[in-house]
Amino acid sequence: MKRFLPSLLLTLGIAALAPYVGVLRQSLFAAFPMGALLFLGGALLATGGMTLTFAFWRIRSRRLPRFLGLLATILLVWGQNFGFGTTDIEVNIIEKLHIVEYGLLAWLLYRALLRGTAEGSAKTTATATCGDLSLLILPLLGVCLAGTLDETVQMLVATRTGDVHDIALDVYSGACGVLFALSLEPPQRFRWRLGQKPWIWAGAAAAVLGVGLFVSRAHLGYMIDDPEIGQFRSWHQRDELLRLQGQRAVQWRLKPPGQNPSPWRLEDRYLTEAGWHSGHRQRNSELGYYYWAHQANRILETYYAPYLDLQGFGRADKRRYTPDMAQRVESQAVVLNPRFYRSPVLAQRIYLWPGKPLFHGVLGVVVLSLLALSWTARTSAAARK
Repeated sequence: MKRFLPSLLLTLGIAALAPYVGVLRQSLFAAFPMGALLFLGGALLATGGMTLTFAFWRIRSRRLPRFLGLLATILLVWGQNFGFGTTDIEVNIIEKLHIVEYGLLAWLLYRALLRGTAEGSAKTTATATCGDLSLLILPLLGVCLAGTLDETVQMLVATRTGDVHDIALDVYSGACGVLFALSLEPPQRFRWRLGQKPWIWAGAAAAVLGVGLFVSRAHLGYMIDDPEIGQFRSWHQRDELLRLQGQRAVQWRLKPPGQNPSPWRLEDRYLTEAGWHSGHRQRNSELGYYYWAHQANRILETYYAPYLDLQGFGRADKRRYTPDMAQRVESQAVVLNPRFYRSPVLAQRIYLWPGKPLFHGVLGVVVLSLLALSWTARTSAAARK
C-alpha cells in the first residue's frame, strides 16, 4: 500500500485546499485582473512544455507508438476546450488546472499499479510487466473518487460551489494523465482483456455510490408551486422553506450570516437560494424587465423575508423594496396568470428529474449489482486458484 501513499496525499491535499482556492483566486484576480490571467496561462504553458520535454527525453524505445500516444494526449488536452470550455477566458484557464491536478493523480495511480504488477511477477523491473485494461480503468476510478471528494468539500463550504460537471472534468483530466503515463512508461506487453475484475467492480461501485450521493445532495431538488406566484426551484420542499424562514428570522436577528470569515464555514442553502433570487430581481430591475423583477420580489417576500431584512452582510442597506419602488415595479409589470410563471433561478444547478426516491432506488440497484459482480469475480478467481 505504500505505493499509493503519494496518490492519497495528493487527493487529501486537493480536498483540504479546496476552500482556500476560491478565496485566493478571488483576491488574486481582484488585485491583478490581467496579471493573474497572464501568470496562470504562462504557468500552464510552462508546465506543459516541461512535461513534454521530459517525455521526449525519457522515451528511448518503441518511439513511434509512444510518440503517437503523446500526440493523442495533446489532442485530448486541447479537446477539453470543446467539451468543457466556456466563453469566459478566466474560467477556461482555471479549468485547465484540473488537468494538472488530476492528470498528475492519474499518473501516480498508474505508476503505483504498474509497480504492483512488477512486484508480483518473477522479474522485478517495471518494463518486464504485462498490463491489461485494468491498468487504465483503475486509475480513472480512483480519479473519480478523488474528484467526488473534492467537489463534496466544495459543496459543503460557503466559499466554493460543488458541481457534477467538475467531476466529469476531473475524470476527463484523469484520462489525459493515463494516456500520458501509458506513453511515458508502458508495460512491455499489453493484453486487451479485463484483469483485476474484483477490484474494478468494487471500485466502480464506490465511484457510482460517491457520485450518486453527491448528485443527490448537490443537485436534486424540488419545484415549488405557489398558486399566487408561480413556480421556482429549491433544494427544500415548501413546508421546509416556510419552517426555515421562521428559524432564520430568529437566528439572523441574533447573529447575522457573514460574521465567520473562515473559508471552512458551512454553506447555508437557504441563504444561497435567497441570494440567487435577489440577484435575479436586481438584474431584471436594471434591465427594465419589471414582470420578472416583480415575481422574484414576491418569492423573496413570501419565502425569504429574513434575507430582505439583513443589514451588514455584503452591503449596508436593507434588501427589501421601499414602498415607492415596490409600487413602481408592480405598476409597470405585465400582469400574467401565475400558473404561467416559472423562475429560471438555479435552473442550472437544481435538477427536478429524476425525483429523489427514484434516483436513490436506481442508485441502490446499480451499486448492489456492481458489488455482486465483484464478489462473483473474487469467488471465481479463488476457485481457479
